[in-house]
Amino acid sequence: MMEFAANYSPSLVALCLVVTIFLASLVHRVLYNLYQHPLAHIPGPKLAAVTYLYQTYHGLAGGKSRYYIKVSELHKKYGRVRTPNNSKHRSNPYLGDFVRITPDEVHLINPDHYEVIYSVGSKFVKVTQFYGALGAGYSTFTAGSNEVHKPRRARLDPFFSRRNVLKLEYLVQARAEKLLNIMTSKFSRNEAVDLHHAFRSISVDVISD
Repeated sequence: MMEFAANYSPSLVALCLVVTIFLASLVHRVLYNLYQHPLAHIPGPKLAAVTYLYQTYHGLAGGKSRYYIKVSELHKKYGRVRTPNNSKHRSNPYLGDFVRITPDEVHLINPDHYEVIYSVGSKFVKVTQFYGALGAGYSTFTAGSNEVHKPRRARLDPFFSRRNVLKLEYLVQARAEKLLNIMTSKFSRNEAVDLHHAFRSISVDVISD
């Protein structure tokens, strides 16, 4: 055994060891993503569950970012149709609830899930990679975990109490009165009023104040 090992340089042995460890780690990651990952039970293509290269390929194929089209196809193939009986989306036979599109991401297509995920008291947490890109990890808005976000959000609650909101009611009334004056003036001249931009302007003015 010693004679056999002596025929190889230490650098070659080290290289082989590194390659072996890398391959073992890679195999372990693949098996983990397929069978032990928290999202392993979510339907979807196996390749998407194993590597982000699946998303990268379909996102760059043809020189255009068209992965969203592929995701729609995945819902038709792998999605589970579990819409409520009274849902207006039930008529769509291809409306699959969820599909795994990367090792760590699930895509939902049913609009009914929005209220569940983003409701008050939701157990779902924000994606750290997404909100971290804003570069303000110390803020309330970008706080990832619910444990961190809750105490930060609690400090803002007094500003949104009924008493404080009513104190600012005059700001809304003033903007609404201004719009009414503009509308009255235009109507007297038989002119049209762009309510779309008018309401947007009122909203921005009130929020800014």
